[in-house]
Amino acid sequence: MLSTSVRSDGSSKFAEGNKWGVFPAVSVGWNLTNEAFMEGVADTWLSSLKMRVGWGKIGNASIPDGSTLSTVGPYAGFWGGNNYSFGTTPQLAIGISPLSPGNVALTWETSVQTNFGLDVYLFENKLSLTADYFIKTTTDLLLVEPLPTIGGYQNAPWSNAGEIRNRGFELLATYKDQVGDFGYNFTATFATLQNEIISIGRGDFISSGSFNGLDDVTRSQVGSSIGQFFGYQVEGIFQNNEEINAHSVDGNLIQPLAEPGDVRFADLDGNGVIDNDDKTFIGSPIPDFSYSLNVGLTYKKFDLNAFFQGVYGNEIVNGVKVFTNYGDGVKNLQDGVLDKAWNGEGTSNTHPRLVANDLNQNSRVSSLYVEDGSYLRLQNVQLGYNFSKSLIKKIGATNLRVYASVQNLFTLTNYTGIDPELASYSPLSTGIDYTVYPKARTYALGVNLTF
Repeated sequence: MLSTSVRSDGSSKFAEGNKWGVFPAVSVGWNLTNEAFMEGVADTWLSSLKMRVGWGKIGNASIPDGSTLSTVGPYAGFWGGNNYSFGTTPQLAIGISPLSPGNVALTWETSVQTNFGLDVYLFENKLSLTADYFIKTTTDLLLVEPLPTIGGYQNAPWSNAGEIRNRGFELLATYKDQVGDFGYNFTATFATLQNEIISIGRGDFISSGSFNGLDDVTRSQVGSSIGQFFGYQVEGIFQNNEEINAHSVDGNLIQPLAEPGDVRFADLDGNGVIDNDDKTFIGSPIPDFSYSLNVGLTYKKFDLNAFFQGVYGNEIVNGVKVFTNYGDGVKNLQDGVLDKAWNGEGTSNTHPRLVANDLNQNSRVSSLYVEDGSYLRLQNVQLGYNFSKSLIKKIGATNLRVYASVQNLFTLTNYTGIDPELASYSPLSTGIDYTVYPKARTYALGVNLTF
């Protein structure tokens, strides 16, 4: 089996000369069960066996309208922004300043993917397995590339700023059967992803993900995965002055402003000072694997369906902790913080003291914010009953089903924030909890009636 296609897509978001992209694709499949050497096997336990190879290009033009144009506009800052008073009798004049530089060189982000697949059906199609291994390389990556503040622009421009390679394995397994009045089907998925930055922007890395007034918390660096968390490594909490004095180089204190109960940061370069050179990778938002399970059960006229999904091995930066876990005397704290915070020698080695004047900068971006983001969630469960047709035909109906369902019934996780399933605003800054609205648990009763 051979399938080919070529498509040409155009977008008015790009300037002349870059509006159009051409994206071909080809796939080849081989159904081995149709071959003579498979005779006899297909009649026993193997129902179907198919091998697939595919290659193709796809384009992405997900940028705001006008990204190729330079823009100017008013800016209402704390002291009036760009407005200014002129004359002996001052009159306020509205001023404007550059907002963002345009980029007429913007073009299509292009992904080239090669896929190797296998489809297997066993035991009279009761069990089916679909396995895929893919290699996807994305070039001309569309990103907002930060500019130095001396450029004078309020917003950074969109750019074709790099190349990224993704490799992964995906597995889909389904088993279904009927035993008397009892029927069941199970569908499970399993997927892995390995991400590597080949090139990015004008240098070796891009920093992003600033939250709650702190430094950028992610670094996308050549040779690493995109959007890794980057900050200081925490080694614990100083329990007494002896530990502070011991944290020194050549008799000089590494953290001279620290007091008992403050965070001890790792001096990774050994120069006796905690500075930017001591920052390191402290976690990744990309999970080791993601998974799901759909369960369907039927017994006579009853049916039960449940859908589970989750991820494992990723980290989350709990940015909400800046407000809720470190007391400065003006914000509400999270329930339990007072009990967990250090309040004397030996009381905690994970939660610093609550202090309004944070001279040690305990709240700086560090592994203190990084938490395990793994979770398992029962996304939906539904129990239904189908009335017999002989009963409902008296009211002229052909089908009547009643059901009860619950969405977001429970979530198993070690994450201390509101929800480990976070929205992604940019590939450069995923996995950061900027304070999300919690998902509601919804209970529903319903009726499906067909005439």
